Amino acid sequence: MMTKIKEGYKETEIGVIPEDWKVCKIDDVISFLKSGLSRKLSDTDIGIPCLRSSNIIDGRLKLDDLKYWFIEDPQGAKIEEYIVNEGDILVNFINSIAQIGKTCIFDNPAFKTIYTTNVFRIKTDSEIMDNKFFFYNTQTKSYSYQISLITKPAVNQASFTTGDFKSIKFPLPPLPEQQRIAEILSTTDSHIEKMDKTIEDYQLLKKGMMKKLLTEGIGHTEFKETEIGRIPKEWEIAKLSVIVKNRSKKYVPCDAEDFPYVALEHINQESGRLNGIGKSSESTSTKSVFYKNDVLFGKLRPYLRKYWLSDIDGVCSTEILALQPLSNPEFAFYTVQTDKFIEDVSKKAFGTKMPRTSWADIKDYLFPLPPLQEQQDIARIISVIDEKIYKLEFQKSDFVQLKKSLMEKLLTGKVRVI
Repeated sequence: MMTKIKEGYKETEIGVIPEDWKVCKIDDVISFLKSGLSRKLSDTDIGIPCLRSSNIIDGRLKLDDLKYWFIEDPQGAKIEEYIVNEGDILVNFINSIAQIGKTCIFDNPAFKTIYTTNVFRIKTDSEIMDNKFFFYNTQTKSYSYQISLITKPAVNQASFTTGDFKSIKFPLPPLPEQQRIAEILSTTDSHIEKMDKTIEDYQLLKKGMMKKLLTEGIGHTEFKETEIGRIPKEWEIAKLSVIVKNRSKKYVPCDAEDFPYVALEHINQESGRLNGIGKSSESTSTKSVFYKNDVLFGKLRPYLRKYWLSDIDGVCSTEILALQPLSNPEFAFYTVQTDKFIEDVSKKAFGTKMPRTSWADIKDYLFPLPPLQEQQDIARIISVIDEKIYKLEFQKSDFVQLKKSLMEKLLTGKVRVI
């Protein structure tokens, strides 16, 4: 049975769109496309910054890990041809399957930079397509599907050709409507970016407070020098095994029962929260048992900082240590989050490609131990910051969902803004 198309709309090869919209190929709406320079880059800040595919993350340009291109280029490249301008769109065309085709829009004109060979730089024809409207179309399911069709998988890096990329199709509203749609989505993005900045500020505050409170305590005036540094006079030096013990109880799944199941992929990196939860019946492998208020710590690649203070009973992957707190669960949870603990555990991890830690490796970790009442006070202060971060992340997720809904409606013409 055919679905009746709403009046004022038409069926096209990319779906139902308004009658006054067109279908275009990328090749129809761009005025410039050029891949970047190919050469080994330097970690030193000598030369000009060079953007790589790894700098394009979640539709944004991340400048945390820059490489540099020497100005004096023996290959004779004309650097000025590769300088990124405001409004240019950067596209990953050689990358992992998860990242290939990802884009960002360059909006930092004060930052002079070029780009590497794994990236396309695109300019849209401003008389036909708004560059931000183009950018938002590269975040749609339709675009991702078309990228998957042209991508050539490889062991290390997937890729697609310039010609195939230019054949990808977009809906093309009149230019004023494109600009209005882009304006609405940009406003939503601005709210999300502001929330990200606020969350980042609170995360830095939490890290600073943890470093201070877990080494200096609250209101102390007298200190002593110890083998692990300067600590309050009333505090002791303790091993991790003083505040937690390892649960060794195992569980083999069976058809007769099902328990909440936590794997490494369910634990968000560094946030201390879950992004989901599974069922024990989904995997037949042996699992570890944990209980409410246990501290779960990912022992595979511990530098990824995967930890969670459980609020339920359940089972977890054997790649996770289930640690039973012997007194204050929150204090134990914050202890395993410290930079010093992560660094110590990571150094002792065994295995080259997939390093792991173990209870035997971490049980003798030395740290400053306050009296129980001060442990509780310290945990309470840090938990207030944690709660604020959680609320902000929850609010951000609402805006992210709003943006997805707006994109689905506005970029297909289901809702008109003319």
